[in-house]
Amino acid sequence: MGGKEKLPLIIRVETAKSGATPDDTFRIPANAPGEIYRYKVDWGDGVVTSGHTGIAEHTYLTRGIFDIKIYGRFPRFYFNETGDRLKLLEVLDWGEIKYSTNQTSAFNGCNNLTSIAEDVKGWYNGITEGASMFRTVPLLAIPDNMLLTALVSGQFMFATNVHQGLQSLPNGMTLSNLTNGNAMFYVASGVGNLSSLPSSMTLSNMTNGNAMFQSNPITSAIGLNLHKINTGTLFMNAANLPVSQYSNILVDIEANNPNNGVTIVFGSSKYNATGQVARNILTSAPRSWAIGDGGLE
Repeated sequence: MGGKEKLPLIIRVETAKSGATPDDTFRIPANAPGEIYRYKVDWGDGVVTSGHTGIAEHTYLTRGIFDIKIYGRFPRFYFNETGDRLKLLEVLDWGEIKYSTNQTSAFNGCNNLTSIAEDVKGWYNGITEGASMFRTVPLLAIPDNMLLTALVSGQFMFATNVHQGLQSLPNGMTLSNLTNGNAMFYVASGVGNLSSLPSSMTLSNMTNGNAMFQSNPITSAIGLNLHKINTGTLFMNAANLPVSQYSNILVDIEANNPNNGVTIVFGSSKYNATGQVARNILTSAPRSWAIGDGGLE
């Protein structure tokens, strides 16, 4: 008597799109390293299969769009730029699955995934490893409660190859546990859509900020608390922060970041006289920071 079955993970797929399988087939990539699977699938056409401990594949009578339900133990997708990644259109419901805290490359390469569901329990706030989780995925928004409070590694997590990048971030996102933010919101070509950062954001534990917001026209970033950053090449290369905000960031870095020889870029942001004092200390020996910005106002 197994009790009441828990609610499933539900995804929408289009079999006709290009993939590793024929245009009437879909393959579930349940092969993430180190994860254990045991799940059942309702394929959305009346067929149900169970006992899967790895990759599962199903051929439909006709090609089309189907809503697939996954029940049981399913810790992580692992598209990782392979398989039927282009056939995934949406995550409709996260269900009551117990997901892994490691979501590395889960949806990497799912270039047609445009929407992910909000989850009332916010399972994604337990993610610690999120490298390339949504890399090249054209999401314009993420759930309001996707705060990523436990995230430690976020390199390339939301990086995109095209203009369609995130337009905003949840108001309560702090990323206070993040250490590696390398290219987390990077846009490879064109100009991104992200123009302001949550006022709550504090990157006080981040050491690697290389290209974190590259190509995004950031015009508001309050605080940030860059107290441990030791590399920030192209950190905010397209930013144009208000003079007071940028000057406060410089003052805070000078007072609270003990690292020397750091390279960091703030786009065309300009500083005031107070910011200039802090900046001069940072760029002079022995601090020897290399700071890219728009100069004195």
